[in-house]
Amino acid sequence: MRKLRGWRTWIAVTAGILATVLSFGCGGGKSGRGTPAPSTGNTIYIGVAGPMTGDLAQFGESLRNGVTLAFDEINSAGGVLGKKLEIVVGDDQAKTNEGVNVARNFARDPRGIVAVLGHFNSGISKPAGEIYNKKGIVMLTPASTNPGVTGPDKPFVFRNLPNDNQNGELLAQFVVEGLKAKRIAIYFANDEYGKGLAKVVARKAKALGAEVVDQAKYDPNADEDFRPVLTKWKGLNLDAVVLAAENPKGAQLIKQAREIGLETPFAGGDGIASSELWKIGGQAADGVYVVSYFHPGNPDPAVQEFVKKYEKRFGRKADVWAAQAYDAARVLADAIRRAGSTDRKAIRDALAATDGWKGVTGPHRFKNGDAIGKRVIITRVEKKESGEYHFAFFKEVGAEEAR
Repeated sequence: MRKLRGWRTWIAVTAGILATVLSFGCGGGKSGRGTPAPSTGNTIYIGVAGPMTGDLAQFGESLRNGVTLAFDEINSAGGVLGKKLEIVVGDDQAKTNEGVNVARNFARDPRGIVAVLGHFNSGISKPAGEIYNKKGIVMLTPASTNPGVTGPDKPFVFRNLPNDNQNGELLAQFVVEGLKAKRIAIYFANDEYGKGLAKVVARKAKALGAEVVDQAKYDPNADEDFRPVLTKWKGLNLDAVVLAAENPKGAQLIKQAREIGLETPFAGGDGIASSELWKIGGQAADGVYVVSYFHPGNPDPAVQEFVKKYEKRFGRKADVWAAQAYDAARVLADAIRRAGSTDRKAIRDALAATDGWKGVTGPHRFKNGDAIGKRVIITRVEKKESGEYHFAFFKEVGAEEAR
């Protein structure tokens, strides 16, 4: 009889396991498209994805901190729909395969993640976004600018910043018209972000009458020595160098340029908009122009409140990526509130209908997943009287002003 009871127990346990696995694998909610249905408890789970470790971890930290601060404030005020917002962190390490794994894990998470804030890198957001879109999960990236990340064929994928078509045109326009540059060189990372931004900058600069004298690319995962190209550029009589790169490599490149005596002005995309620019580059970063969407010196009371709360909470100053993530978290929460439920399709529809919601980085509107009408700020690295470097406001331009 002991053997028979053991056999019956094995059957019962096996059946229970199969039932559990099938319930996780098949989902069941209408909005899930094969993913676990959103939780009906007192918690709404939101994925936060980015490079939490590795060379680009400073960006992931800002992203996570911005969302954390936003959710802390929202939860302290009663949450959304009477529920608490809770973060589920995914570390994609700025690697495509890891990003895909994070997306797959979020999609099958048994807690029923209703939306994802991230990823950071365009080369990861594109394949990850395809997974989220297929599964019917909203992805709102506060950082990925490659135009291919969003589109009418990806209704669940959004970004709350201008794309590289807008950024590239505005950056080129600033360099040619603002810096009066006639002879330009472009150094870009050989990835989705770098290639896309460099292409637009080159096209727009030529259209405005400037000459793109040379272009060079580097491997963001391998290259460390940029001196051969920079040395060649010393003899080209350049008026400006445009950098389509990300820190820390962007900061290293600028530092090496100054070390070999290349004093040409540098202007870079938002990939170098982090304090690593001067932490690594030191004095070489002084005077570098950088695209951004946020300035902590903005006198707007909401901006100043965010800046103070962020520094008190995390012991560091808020950068553009913390601000972008903070706004992404809050506009997503607003969409959930307007949807009146945690149904993913309803959240997607509410987010798409956002019209003028204002955050610390400006008003938010979306068309085919893209941010519409958001302004771009040109900052310049300067040293304060205290000796501390910072991004000083230089000029603000609107995406609609590009021509």
